[in-house]
Amino acid sequence: MRIIALLLLLPTLAFAEDIVVDPMSATTNWPLTGQRVCYTLGKSKIEAVKEPLRRGAEATLKLTYDLDQRGWVGIQWRGEPIPGRVQALAFWAFGDGSKHHLVARLEDSNGRTFEVRLGPIDWQGWRRIEVPMDEA
Repeated sequence: MRIIALLLLLPTLAFAEDIVVDPMSATTNWPLTGQRVCYTLGKSKIEAVKEPLRRGAEATLKLTYDLDQRGWVGIQWRGEPIPGRVQALAFWAFGDGSKHHLVARLEDSNGRTFEVRLGPIDWQGWRRIEVPMDEA
């Protein structure tokens, strides 16, 4: 079982200042998802925690993932769509050095989905990750 904590920060909009879509300090808009084996995600879970806390945050979401016989485990945004034309989506991730791959799956306003491979989690501690949104 591996642990990684994620904290969404600043999606950047074309005609506005950076905005915080969700501080990711509560699980309200972030259900656990993943490849289920026997209808379960094993010991995987998502919870709001105080450690490891990134400076300036009240809490952070911690994803504990169990990849035993599972191809992937993650969390999914269930809040309101992000308004405007997004230029980039940025978030903070707490790396555990596991080398598991970090992937973002995004859906645009036309219902098209995209997968962006962000590379292995080969670091320890907090790191800001930015995903540019290319013009389609």
